[in-house]
Amino acid sequence: MVGGRLLALWCVPRSRSTVFLRMMAERGDLTVVHEPFSRARFHGGVDVGGTPCASEPEVVDALLDLAGSGPVFFKETTDYRYPAVLDDPSFLRACTHAVMVRSPEAVVASYLRLHPDASLGAMGFEHLAELDDAVAGATGERPFLLDGDELSTSPAATVAAYCDAVGLPFLPDALQWEAGGLHAWGQFSRWHETAASTTGFVQTASEPVPAELRQRAAEYVAHHTPFDARLRSARRSAQT
Repeated sequence: MVGGRLLALWCVPRSRSTVFLRMMAERGDLTVVHEPFSRARFHGGVDVGGTPCASEPEVVDALLDLAGSGPVFFKETTDYRYPAVLDDPSFLRACTHAVMVRSPEAVVASYLRLHPDASLGAMGFEHLAELDDAVAGATGERPFLLDGDELSTSPAATVAAYCDAVGLPFLPDALQWEAGGLHAWGQFSRWHETAASTTGFVQTASEPVPAELRQRAAEYVAHHTPFDARLRSARRSAQT
């Protein structure tokens, strides 16, 4: 792989993106950065390759600097909007992008079980569709689409298709790893318990939303389903 590549994965939350990042870390040929934009802007700052960052523009600069020394993969969830990213076509052109989705029903149920007071926008599909449009406008291409459910049912085919799309060699050995969390997960480890306890991609049963949250969950799913459909339309995924 040519040095200086910057691979971006933008994901709706609860899409199995953290276990995907765990696999990317297992490869050993990339510097892996976990959710730098949300941590910098909303959670007190982030270290990107030894550079402390407290804002989106600082993260952009740090990622570009880090990629100058070798290939970098970062993943970010779209619980939030990232205006400095949306308004920076040069940064968008500097990255090779992919997006990850999962069924709105599964995302909403999983999110509300962990954070019952989560806002409508935190489900991420609307923000991801906006970012997807910004990438297409800056680069002329839609990012490759990953589906978190396909990742759990057909991991080898899904990861191989992603690698082909972004120009990485497919490394089958990276599909298995030792259980345990990554240091970068830090104070957010409760959100990543499944990723920390598994040794590969596994199917997990969706638990129902508590009865008192079902009406809110239904409203959230109804709002975000059109954005999920937009993201999936006219796009090849690993299984198509």
